[in-house]
Amino acid sequence: MKKNIYLFLLALLSQTSFAQFEGYENATSNKELIEFLESDKGKFERYINLFTETKEPTEPREAKPIKFEFNQAEFDRQVEEKSHYNFKFINDIKNDKIVVYFLKDHNVYSSLDDLGAQIYPTKIYYHDGTTEIPVEKKSLSRSFPNDLELKKAVNKFDTEFVFSTPKQLDSIVIPVKNKLKSKSKGFDFEIIKKDDQSVTFKTNYPDTDFIEVQAISENNKRIKKKSYTILSITQESFKEASNKLIKQIDKVLAIAKKDSLMDFEKFKVKFFSNLESLKNETENIFNKDSNESYITYTFGAPVKQLIMYYNEGVYERKINNTITLKKNQPYLSSYEDGKISFYDLNGKLITEIEGNYYYENERFYTDLNRYYYFDLSKKQMIPLSYYKIEIVSNNFILAKEDDESPFELIDGNNKKIMTVDGYNYDKDFDVTLIHSNNKYYILNNQNQEPIEIKNIDKLSYAEKGYFVANKNNKFGFVDSNGKIIIPIEYDEVQPFDDFVDLTYQDVLFGVKK
Repeated sequence: MKKNIYLFLLALLSQTSFAQFEGYENATSNKELIEFLESDKGKFERYINLFTETKEPTEPREAKPIKFEFNQAEFDRQVEEKSHYNFKFINDIKNDKIVVYFLKDHNVYSSLDDLGAQIYPTKIYYHDGTTEIPVEKKSLSRSFPNDLELKKAVNKFDTEFVFSTPKQLDSIVIPVKNKLKSKSKGFDFEIIKKDDQSVTFKTNYPDTDFIEVQAISENNKRIKKKSYTILSITQESFKEASNKLIKQIDKVLAIAKKDSLMDFEKFKVKFFSNLESLKNETENIFNKDSNESYITYTFGAPVKQLIMYYNEGVYERKINNTITLKKNQPYLSSYEDGKISFYDLNGKLITEIEGNYYYENERFYTDLNRYYYFDLSKKQMIPLSYYKIEIVSNNFILAKEDDESPFELIDGNNKKIMTVDGYNYDKDFDVTLIHSNNKYYILNNQNQEPIEIKNIDKLSYAEKGYFVANKNNKFGFVDSNGKIIIPIEYDEVQPFDDFVDLTYQDVLFGVKK
């Protein structure tokens, strides 16, 4: 596991990171600021223990030389398939800024991270019809909120997917002997320490994120790296430096506690000034600007040679794609400290409502005792008399007045649409089948009204956003927009295999006449 202590400390001690990760900037009292720093000190001490605790001996794992053959045709085939993945996104508010989250395609079982591509927005289409061409080429995260400095909520992105793969591998091979210095690929390597479990060396090699690290043991077996650490100082210096830094943190805490009765604004200025000094001290202790790394690889046996594989040459494919909004969002909201804040699609605060309201969908909320409708025009929560509600597609709900009454379909304006005899909601694909008064309807995430499917005897849900239509004992398929995509003329139909990754452009159906 890679453990880069300098990066951790900088994240821990920089004011920017406080604001981003720990909420220091959002603290409202002297006590909160002190508690934040005490908590982070505890995290730091636990992190230090990863490097100073005595490690139990491990057994080596045998390895084989890596053989790599680049198959461009197969790689291109995979890229072509992935280019059809139907990704979506939603708008959100984070730290008073509009951000977007990307969502996986539920037609396939792989996650967003399995895409294996960098995603760059090339054009942004805002909710009001305006557009923007990004000045800076910024890769979009597939796991975290994307702060693109958006001016308002987004309807869609034109993007460039950049797929890359190594065309060939190369390796750095260095002999292992205490204090031995060597050169490879024009860079320096010095063995600092060797024991019966691991080897530590110093290097100015710029990219230490190797594809794989192996070694030749002293009994001439090829074995695989089991764990590793990367430091900007030697391990011998690390404990001493860490203890020194802990003492500096204790000094800041002691001063803060002494000043705890000070006016909050004055306290905050002094507190952050001391944190800035602490950050500078961290940079001095852990040698921020050093071009050298101290790397320890653990193999579980004494070794005589290191073999570190890295990419040599990259093949790249670029695909243009459009990513669209998953669902209609009339406004954006965020919840913090017992208060829910509502923003318009331009990021302007509409109103703030005190209370512990929990999100059901974009229009309906609960405080665990009753349900509420958020009235955007009145900027207030309207209490509802519903006994029970069920969430369905596109901000619709199903609501019961009491335990014995039927469900009513309620739209996003809190208007009753119809009595519901039965329903089937697929959350992943955001589609709902409604059966009401011998008629069948589809709700999807685009249409503001139910779509009635006419001239059929029965409609049932298949899977992945598709429906089976039955008329005169003949069957066919209907999509989420109510369009017949397989004629209603077959004696038997089956949806596609649920255990096969298929994109929305590659849907398979089994039919039999």
